[in-house]
Amino acid sequence: MKSVKNNNSGVLFLFELLMVYRILCTFVPIISAWSPTIINMSVLGLIYLLFLQLIGYKGIIKVFEKLFPLILLFVLNNVIRYSETSPVKIILDVMRLLVWPVGIAIMFKYNCVSNAKRILFIFVISIAATMVTTYWGNLEFPGVSRSMAHLTSDGFANQVRFFHNLNIGGFDFIYTLPFLPPFAIYCFRMLSNKWLKLLAIVFVFILVICVYEAHYTTALITSFMSVTLFLLPQKINMTRLIGYYILIAFLVFLSSSMISVFLSEVSSATEVGVYAERFQNMSDMMTGTDIGEGNTANRISLYQKSFYAFFDNPIVGGTAGGHSMILDMMARCGIIGLIILIMGYSNLYKHYVSHYKNHDMYPFCIYLFALQLMLATLNPVFGLEVFLLVIPLFELAFNVNNKHLNIYGTHK
Repeated sequence: MKSVKNNNSGVLFLFELLMVYRILCTFVPIISAWSPTIINMSVLGLIYLLFLQLIGYKGIIKVFEKLFPLILLFVLNNVIRYSETSPVKIILDVMRLLVWPVGIAIMFKYNCVSNAKRILFIFVISIAATMVTTYWGNLEFPGVSRSMAHLTSDGFANQVRFFHNLNIGGFDFIYTLPFLPPFAIYCFRMLSNKWLKLLAIVFVFILVICVYEAHYTTALITSFMSVTLFLLPQKINMTRLIGYYILIAFLVFLSSSMISVFLSEVSSATEVGVYAERFQNMSDMMTGTDIGEGNTANRISLYQKSFYAFFDNPIVGGTAGGHSMILDMMARCGIIGLIILIMGYSNLYKHYVSHYKNHDMYPFCIYLFALQLMLATLNPVFGLEVFLLVIPLFELAFNVNNKHLNIYGTHK
C-alpha cells in the first residue's frame, strides 16, 4: 500500500487541493461568489480525471451503482424543482453530488491520514468562519440570511452577491448547520485533549447563535434538537436508543400544556417577528387552538395540497404545494414517486447508516438520518449533499484520531 501511495503522492496532493477548493466554494460564500463558472467547471472536471487516475472508471461506476437509487431520487427531485433542467445540468449536479463519496473513498483506499486531517481542518475552519461572518451580517442587516432566499427568487442577484461578498450565508448554509452539532458532539466525546473538547463546545455555541440570528425557525429548532445529543449515554445500543426517543416523545406529550405556555412566553419575549409568530402558532397547535392566517397556516396549506394531490391521483400524480421535497415528490409523481422515495432512503440507510451498527457513532448516524427525513418533509430542498459529506466525517474523525483509516464497509 505504501509503495502505491508513494507512486501517486503528487496526484494525491493535487486531489487534496481540489477537494479543499470544493469545500471552500461550498461553505464560504465569498469564495463561491468570486469563483468564475469556468474555473468551477474546470476544477470539477480535473477532480474526476484524478478519480480516474486513483480508482479508475470502475471505481467511480461502483460508487454510482451503489448509490443509484439515491441518485435517481436526487435527479428526479431536481427535475421537479427546476423548470429548466437540461441533461448537461443533471450530469453536472450528479458529479457535484458524488464528489464527496468518491473523494472520501479515495482517502480510505490510500490510507491518507495526513490528507484527511488537513481536509477536516479546512472543513471545520470554513464552517466556523462563515458562521461568525453570517452572525455578524445578520446583526448588521437583521434577517438578511432569510431575505436572501427571496432576493434570489425575485431576481435581485446583485444584492445577493453583495451579501455573499460579506461572506453571509443564506438558506443552503443555514440548513447545513443543524447537521453539524452531532459531529461536534461526537468529536467532543472521542477526543481526549481538553482544549479540543472546549473548541467543540464553542463551535456548537456559535452555531446556535448564528442560526438564531438568521431567523429560520425550523433550522433553530432542529439545531436545538441536535444539541440534546450531549445528553446521550456514552454507550448505547439500538434498543436503548429507541427507548430514549420514545421516552422523550412521551414526556413531551405529558408536558404539552406546559410546553404550550412556555412557547407562548417565548413568543411574547422575542422581538423577532418571525419567531414570535411561529412559536405562538406552535403553542396554539399544541392546545388545539385555530392558528388563523399567516406564514405557518400557509405552509400547512401547501403540505395539505401535496398530500391530497397524491391520494386524489396516486397513479399519475397531480399539482404539488411546493414546500416539501417528500410530499411534492409524491404529489407530482404519484406511486412511482413514493417507490423512488422508499428506494432512495433505503439505499441511503443501507450505505450510510447501517454499517455503523456496532460503532459508537451509530446513534449519531441514526439521528442524522431522521433529521434528513424531517427537513426533506418540511422543506423543498433535499439537502443530500450535506448528508453524504457529514456521515463519513464521523469515520474520518475517528480514524484520524487513531492515526489510521480503516474501512467499516461504507466505502468498499
